Parts: sequence; C-alpha cells; structure tokens
Amino acid sequence: MIEASVSRRDTDRIIRSFSELPLQIIRAKRRAMKRETQRIATLTRRELAAKNNIPQKGLRARKRIKTPVSFSDLGIVWVGYNDLALVYAGQPRKIKNNGIVFRGVHYPDAFEATMRSGHHGYWRRTGEMTNPVSGKPKRKIEEIKIPLEHVSEVIQAVRIESGVRLQDRFAQELNFELNRNGIRV
Repeated sequence: MIEASVSRRDTDRIIRSFSELPLQIIRAKRRAMKRETQRIATLTRRELAAKNNIPQKGLRARKRIKTPVSFSDLGIVWVGYNDLALVYAGQPRKIKNNGIVFRGVHYPDAFEATMRSGHHGYWRRTGEMTNPVSGKPKRKIEEIKIPLEHVSEVIQAVRIESGVRLQDRFAQELNFELNRNGIRV
C-alpha cells in the first residue's frame, strides 16, 4: 500500500510559483523582441550593403533601433531611404586637376574636403551663383551622393522572415526563463 499526502505548505508553494509565471512570460517576450529587433537591424544592414555594393560601416548611421521598454512590447527598426553620401559608400579614385571617379562615374570639378563643422566628404562645384552682397559670381558647392537601391525589397524580405523567427525566439527565451528561474515547487 502506497500512501501520499500533500501538506498545506506544499500547495501554497505551488500556487506561489504559478503566480510568478506571468512575470517570466513578460520577461521572455521582451527579451525575444529585443534580440529579434537587433537581428533585424543587422540583417537589414548586411543585405543592403551587399545589394548596393557598399561597406556595412557606411550604413551604420542610416538605421535607428528602438528596443522594447518596460511598458511596451514594440520593437522598431528604422532604415533611411535617402541617398547616401559618397564618403560612406567607399573610396573614390582621384584624378589630378579633373575631379574624382567612383564606380565608373566621373564627377568633374569634385574635391575632397573637411568643412568647418568637421564633416568630411566629397563635394562638387555646380552652376554659377551670384553673391548677393558683393555681386561677384561664386560657384555653388554640393555634396556628392549616390542612390540607395533595393531598400524596400530588403525590408520586405526581412519582415517576412522575422515573423516566423520571432515565434521561435520567444519559445527559446521562455524556455530559458523557466529553466533559469524555474517553477520552484
């Protein structure tokens, strides 16, 4: 004959451990969102750099990441669509007294300079502009930029993949949270 008994103290401990479970689920969900948001940002930068044939380092400033905070479960990855300054796209070849060449495109009257603000870049002189004070002609200067292509395609592909991946990541994080803290009986 086998006899089993459960004391009141044991049942109270079991009830307390299950009351801690929602907090573990919230922590696991937040950690999964944070890690997946970081992964999406890295994957987006990697894919954009590969498709546009530019270094990943140049795209570092083109994205913003907002990871979930304590009161929200929303993770945001923002990627800029605007043209990329040539200084971030790679090293152009300089032609003596005749500008620069980048990927087979010749930019006459282009030069490399650091502005007073400290911004370093490649610039070109365009058109004529008259100085309103002295009336003397003055050349207008603009920074050379190259277009970023395939941005919406990359974002769409990463978005599709991340939905499935987030579910797996949440299962992993919940498993970690339950095994780390455990449901102490």
